[in-house]
Amino acid sequence: VTTTVVYLALIVLGVFSLGRLAIDLIPDISFPVIVIYSSYPGVSPQEVEENLTKVIENTASSASRIEKVSSTSREGSSVVVVEYQWGTDLAEASNDLRERLDLIREYIPEDASQPVLFKFDPSMTPIMVLSIEGRRDLESLRFIAENTIQTSLEQIDGVASVSVQGGLQKQIHIDLDRIQLASYGLSIDQVVNVVRAENLNVTGGAVTEGAQKYSLRTIGRLDDLSEIRAIIVGNNNGKPVYLESVANVYSGYMDDDTDVKVDRSDAIILAVQKQSGTNTVLISNRVQERIDTIKRSLPEDVNLVELFVSADFINDAISNVWQVALLGGILAVFVLLIFLRNLPTTLIVAVSIPLSIIVTIIAMYFFNLTLNMLSLGGLALG
Repeated sequence: VTTTVVYLALIVLGVFSLGRLAIDLIPDISFPVIVIYSSYPGVSPQEVEENLTKVIENTASSASRIEKVSSTSREGSSVVVVEYQWGTDLAEASNDLRERLDLIREYIPEDASQPVLFKFDPSMTPIMVLSIEGRRDLESLRFIAENTIQTSLEQIDGVASVSVQGGLQKQIHIDLDRIQLASYGLSIDQVVNVVRAENLNVTGGAVTEGAQKYSLRTIGRLDDLSEIRAIIVGNNNGKPVYLESVANVYSGYMDDDTDVKVDRSDAIILAVQKQSGTNTVLISNRVQERIDTIKRSLPEDVNLVELFVSADFINDAISNVWQVALLGGILAVFVLLIFLRNLPTTLIVAVSIPLSIIVTIIAMYFFNLTLNMLSLGGLALG
């Protein structure tokens, strides 16, 4: 009776653990690599390397336990890759790098963005890629992708981020006329500084009235082209010089260095990334449920298409490994029966095979391991 109870307890605990094991294609592997990215818009690769990349690279090289530092300078961006020795605590290493980069902020060009750190993690690979299609212009589709689909998907528990690529994004263009600037005695830097100062919301402190406290702010953000054109950028003989007098101000689209196409046509795609350590299949199912809800709320002429779903590949791969493991167990029992010609002994082995798998699954659950191709392959070989 005691043996039966123990067996039943192990089976129940094994089923409980199996239902809560995180499922993924490969184990959660953390490579000792940190990437430092910084943008420097409108600057050539040579200037990016001299003024930005070398400063970051020299600072990163002074950190401890570093194996290799490499960098790539492109037009408008700098990427520095820091490779650490295996076994390095990346959380501690990233904090150390961030502190070192904070110390050199004054040596980084003003127009360059603050360096951002990324850890190289296989879980950053998108678990799902979607495409939005419709009989509309790319600007309208991009707006729907960002304001309806992206915001909804990012609210799902377990989803780290949803990135949108492709389409057209509105942008106000100010094309300065050098001849007009020279005639009014203005420089490009003067105009740029004035436009920046005018297009700004500024806090104004607080005012207390009785028991009430009111926060004040000055609204300076410009929302209309006429307001931008009417910015006073200087004066000429006591008369104001407006921005429209020295520049062509118009509404256009942001420049994009990448082309996104699906079936040779311009498209907009959304890449869904999960949080590290979460169940890929479970998160994919949640995203799929939300997609079904989103599709019902989209306009009739707009459609959301699934281009890639990693959960489908994972389910197929793991299903194949399970089938091979089951077939291998059956063949092992059959071969033992032929050679031993003893049914009780064969039954003992036949019972011990699934029991050992159950015990292994319980151990995997308590040690926070994932059910993947490698762990299932080990179970099959065992």
